[in-house]
Amino acid sequence: MFDKRVKIISGVFLFLVFLIPQVSADQKISFKDHYGNEVILDKVAQRVVTIPKPAPSMFMAVDGSSEKIVGIHPSSMEAINEGILKDMFPNTQDIRHDICNQGGFVPNVEQMLRLKPDIVFQWGNQGMGIVDPIKNAGMTVALVKYGDQESLETMLNSFGAVVGKKQKVKDIIDWHRDTLKQLEKTTAGIEDTEKPRVLFFIRALSALKVAGSNTYHGQCIEMAGGTNPAKKIAGYMDVSPEQVIQWDPDVIFLNNFESGLSPKDIYDNPFLSGISAVKKKRVYRAPLGGYRWDPPNQESPFMWQWLSMIFHPDQIKWDIRREMKEKYHILYNYDLNEHEIDAILRIKMNGASSFYRQFEKS
Repeated sequence: MFDKRVKIISGVFLFLVFLIPQVSADQKISFKDHYGNEVILDKVAQRVVTIPKPAPSMFMAVDGSSEKIVGIHPSSMEAINEGILKDMFPNTQDIRHDICNQGGFVPNVEQMLRLKPDIVFQWGNQGMGIVDPIKNAGMTVALVKYGDQESLETMLNSFGAVVGKKQKVKDIIDWHRDTLKQLEKTTAGIEDTEKPRVLFFIRALSALKVAGSNTYHGQCIEMAGGTNPAKKIAGYMDVSPEQVIQWDPDVIFLNNFESGLSPKDIYDNPFLSGISAVKKKRVYRAPLGGYRWDPPNQESPFMWQWLSMIFHPDQIKWDIRREMKEKYHILYNYDLNEHEIDAILRIKMNGASSFYRQFEKS
């Protein structure tokens, strides 16, 4: 059963849509985007615009630099400024983030043209109304989708294609797949009766919105050795406090998209005071590194390890701080210090929650 889940989340890529040659700076590049459209560049991209929110940090991890990103979504800038990316790449503060509206993905074509991009990455699943204006203005567009490990790997491969970083992408994907295999072995002996009931709140302030079946977060819960009491719900859905009480989760983990959200918001919610996760102080906000750890991203293996340690603090041990230092150097050519690791792991915010001292510097 677990093999099937791993297969779903990691994918079998015998027929990768991206064939990434090792290219010189002036060699023509041709690849197919997520939707089978052929994308052709005269040479390695030097000026890139990304509209999907998670794309900039992924691109920077592949390229090892922020120099080629010239335009991003306003929400991407929020993630940069909230996390450590601004410290790793200080010139991110100069990137234009007025290329589309804050609440959506409608392009500001005039502003994009001023940036003279070699390529624009745009969502491909929200209608051609946000794509055609870019194409009609004469810019090259690559369409992307997102939401699972397979799409993540394909996006990483697309970024590797436009900057000629084939080996870097392979190293990142190998790390992801190796961690999945290690996690499978680590959780294989855990009995169902030992697995905590876990809810993920993709929204917790404006509403109580949980991850059900056929979701990346639901898959992460099961991969890390938990069970999802909301699995009978399809997708992401708003639920009532009464439904949460009925599920009685042992653990709750919180999203990174609601500004100001913390475990205290759940602990102080009078409607949820009787559930196990509150009584046992097992509510945690997901870490924020080069990008938010809760959706699929270049740092996802850390999220899987973090979850498994929270679910099974007495059984599962990863030297996550050491691995963060190693992988940040590989991904970003940056050497983390202990205070930065504390900030990424939200040691202060999550410190009042049970079992969180395991993430502190020993």
